[in-house]
Amino acid sequence: AGVSDDVVRQEIRKAAVARKTTVVPPKPVSRSQLTEAERDLLAQLMSAPADAADAVADLEPADLVGLASRSLLEAAQALARDERAQGRSGSVASRLLSELGEADVAFLTGLSVQIAKPAPVADCIRAIKQRRAARERQEIQRQIDAFQQGGGGAAAVDGDELLIRKLQAARAAQAEG
Repeated sequence: AGVSDDVVRQEIRKAAVARKTTVVPPKPVSRSQLTEAERDLLAQLMSAPADAADAVADLEPADLVGLASRSLLEAAQALARDERAQGRSGSVASRLLSELGEADVAFLTGLSVQIAKPAPVADCIRAIKQRRAARERQEIQRQIDAFQQGGGGAAAVDGDELLIRKLQAARAAQAEG
């Protein structure tokens, strides 16, 4: 193509420097809608950002389903993963605050002031994962109930599969909890 190696390297450096993670500003969160685990995790994100950011980065998308703080946690998660990729840590809280709207900034800073001693990050993550597991068990039970109301018949294998999934979910919950 007639482009020297130096020019290619220079363009790659420019692109790496210009690379910036963008986070879509989440909708404001209502304090009354938060579970205790969410509230404490958000407070920890502000007061102990390195530990909390690592834990938030490891949450799976299914863990966040139905949480009032989902949009905030997803934004923090994107920033934490970006920091990991760049080999940095500790600036998630400040980056998050710089990218949020005024209402969310006031909400998060207020949480860190109002909650004197939030639960440990590991306890918050465990509670969020247990909530997901309970939701999944309920869904499996709903499917089992629907199967039983349908009379089983030719789909008996599906019924067996549902029971196996229910047992696996119960065992996984016991292992985590």
